[in-house]
Amino acid sequence: PYWQRLNFVFSLPTGDYDKDAAINTGSNTWIFNPHYAFTWELGKRLELSGRLHYAWISRNDDPSPRLGANDVQPGQALHANFSISYALDPHWRIGLAGYQLKQISADRIDDHRQADSREQVFGIGPGVMYSQGRQTLFANLYAESGARNRSEGNQLTLRYLLAF
Repeated sequence: PYWQRLNFVFSLPTGDYDKDAAINTGSNTWIFNPHYAFTWELGKRLELSGRLHYAWISRNDDPSPRLGANDVQPGQALHANFSISYALDPHWRIGLAGYQLKQISADRIDDHRQADSREQVFGIGPGVMYSQGRQTLFANLYAESGARNRSEGNQLTLRYLLAF
C-alpha cells in the first residue's frame, strides 16, 4: 500500500517578539511551508517514508539592532526528510533516517541579496521508534555532511508524540 498527502502549512507571526531580546517565542514573520508526504509499505514489516518541503519566510521589518539593519529575510529553501524502517514487533521499529536542506535563494538584508548566504546540509543515521497506545517516542542520531554556510556535526533528536 501507498499513502500520500499534500499539506499547505501557514505560520502566523504569533508569540512574543522583542527585537532587543536575546531569545523570542515569536519570529515576527509569516511562514509558508507546504509539503508532500508519503509512506510506502514495502512488505508486512518494511516501510519507506518521506516528506518534500518548500519554505518561504516573510521579511522581518523589526530585526535586532545588533544586526544593524532595517529588515531581514531568509532565503527560500527546499528540504526533505526520509526514513526506511523495519518493525521488530507491534511496538518497536528500527531503521535509517535522513534529511537534506538546500537554500535556493539568498538571504536579504535591507532588500539586498547577501552573497554566499545559501545554506545546505545532508544528515543520515540510525533511528528507533517505540509506540504504545496514543504515545510514540522517536530517537535519531544523524551524521551531517556537505554543510555550507552553517555548522556541521552530529545531531541527536528525541521526539515524543501524544495523540489526542
